[in-house]
Amino acid sequence: LGLEGDLVAPAVSGALLIGKASKVAVPPGFVRGVPPGVRAAWSCGALSRRGALRTAVDYVLPGPLRGDDVSLASLVRRRLGREVLERLVEPMLAASRSGSPEDVSLASGAPELDEIARSSRSLMRGVRRRGPVGAPELRGISGGMERLVAALVEDLQGRGAEVRTETRAEAVVRKAEAWSVATSAGTVAADAVLVAAPPPRAAGLLAEVAPAAAALLAEVSFEDAAVVGLAYPAGAAPAPPGASGIIVTREARRLITACAWFSSKWPHVSPPGGPDVIRAFVGPDGARLPETELVARAAVEVASLTGAPATPQDAVVARWRNALPVLRVGHQERIRRARELLPEGVAVAGAGYDGSGLPDCIGSGARQADRLSAARR
Repeated sequence: LGLEGDLVAPAVSGALLIGKASKVAVPPGFVRGVPPGVRAAWSCGALSRRGALRTAVDYVLPGPLRGDDVSLASLVRRRLGREVLERLVEPMLAASRSGSPEDVSLASGAPELDEIARSSRSLMRGVRRRGPVGAPELRGISGGMERLVAALVEDLQGRGAEVRTETRAEAVVRKAEAWSVATSAGTVAADAVLVAAPPPRAAGLLAEVAPAAAALLAEVSFEDAAVVGLAYPAGAAPAPPGASGIIVTREARRLITACAWFSSKWPHVSPPGGPDVIRAFVGPDGARLPETELVARAAVEVASLTGAPATPQDAVVARWRNALPVLRVGHQERIRRARELLPEGVAVAGAGYDGSGLPDCIGSGARQADRLSAARR
């Protein structure tokens, strides 16, 4: 889209893992919180002596993993113990996925671990053989992420595409051999239809033409989230040395799951001498609280966890309704079956099918669009 020259790297990266009685850097060489060995588990600082030694059981348990999909929690608890699950894996999951590790699919929620578990006799030895895994390359866009959408629209229109906004899709319809989409502004004829909507919404759109597939898509659930932006006087709430945020374990958490020092991580969006800005991430349990209560509780927790002042000078709340898909056990098989039941000329893509992040959505859309195009050749 011609935005390569506008990509911006974070000025600082890394995070601290905050437990009930510990504050340690997120350990390198771990995969989704799984250590590469007993020594690494011992030295990471997040586990008790007993919890670190418990990981050694992984070396004598039978493996590799066989059979159907399992939950992330069941694998980690059995092989490495409760502490690794609660103090390392669960908070790392909460920083990138929605749902409890008791429900989240190993194959969909932590595909790297699923691959390791199914190819290695020992989970930790498999992590060690995989070698150090750096964090995904993260970039922002100068001027804001909305520029990505604007550039995409401009590119599509330049290729002759028609982009209709503020137009609600209501149903996918099949008449004779032709497809059409009923919308709030009339009917749109189509040779093929790619439904790039979350599975529950796609289920409603496809109920008439693919009821069996729609029933499977309707089983995928989504959770709410909220981000509380807190501003403090310049220098009053500095980021931890060598880190841009914190991840909070369940035992230390009451409301927020993580914090990021936005003004330190992305200084290009902060005016010189501007405030220290901390973004606190709130899970579904608190995302629907009244705004006043949400801000007050988030500010108290941020202060207790980071040493920031008890009262911010400003605050803003962004709520995301039904925004985060819960990739439950069996998710991949559910989506595979739903796609098989779709009629020729219809496909589904987006968040909640093949992952939940922006790269997942782009890849999902590209693959399904290519499939529809190939079928028409």
